[in-house]
Amino acid sequence: PSPEFALCLVLHRLSAAGFRFKDEIKIFAYSRSYLSLVFNDTLLYLGQRFKKLLYWDEGRLTAVKIQEYVQAVEAVAGTHGVWGFIDGTMRPFCRPGDNQQDYYSGHKKHHGFQFQCIMTPDGLMSSLHGPYMGPTGDWVMWNDSDLESKLRELLGDEDGVARYYLYGNLAYWPAFGIMGPYRPQENGMELSRAEQAANVTMSSVHIVVEWGFGLNVNYWGINNYKRGSKIGSSLVALYYIISTLFTNFYTYLHGR
Repeated sequence: PSPEFALCLVLHRLSAAGFRFKDEIKIFAYSRSYLSLVFNDTLLYLGQRFKKLLYWDEGRLTAVKIQEYVQAVEAVAGTHGVWGFIDGTMRPFCRPGDNQQDYYSGHKKHHGFQFQCIMTPDGLMSSLHGPYMGPTGDWVMWNDSDLESKLRELLGDEDGVARYYLYGNLAYWPAFGIMGPYRPQENGMELSRAEQAANVTMSSVHIVVEWGFGLNVNYWGINNYKRGSKIGSSLVALYYIISTLFTNFYTYLHGR
């Protein structure tokens, strides 16, 4: 098929939740088996082509760019040193026939895959890492992603070098390149008013990463169509990876 045909098919399938291939025969005038083959092959190609860039785009995420992000966050939140916001998200799918416990999250009450995402002030999901099994926690994904090594290499870890951080929720502990809200001390001391105010301020801007997850689901209905997402017969993880790519394209072209 032509690249235009393959792309149109992928865009339609990702955005039109609940459509079956037999429904799309009327639109694309090809057999169900052919449409399925083109759709899956195109997803696999796009995944191989762009997954590395979605994980970390070295041409864009430079030290200079991160400093620009720091300035943008400071202009809104008044907090210096934060360049992006990190969180995990779960994409549910139908209960699998085998190894159900490997995919089930007791916290989310669903079977699914987990992804780690970094949202930057320009509205882009600047890093996507995964998939992980449903029970995987945010801190485990962070440690496994090896983004700390990326940040050490990019920003340096020598004494006297300015520190820039990703900001997460309470699942993230203070470490190189990442921080979370202030926590009550182990001796029982409560947070000071300044610390409480800082938590409230940062929570109000950290919500942007949730907005990114919401846009991904709203634009690409297949991510919200649990009944049609069957592991083993569908490329469930690639649905979310490629829809993240297309959401970034849309944001870049139209802004947010």
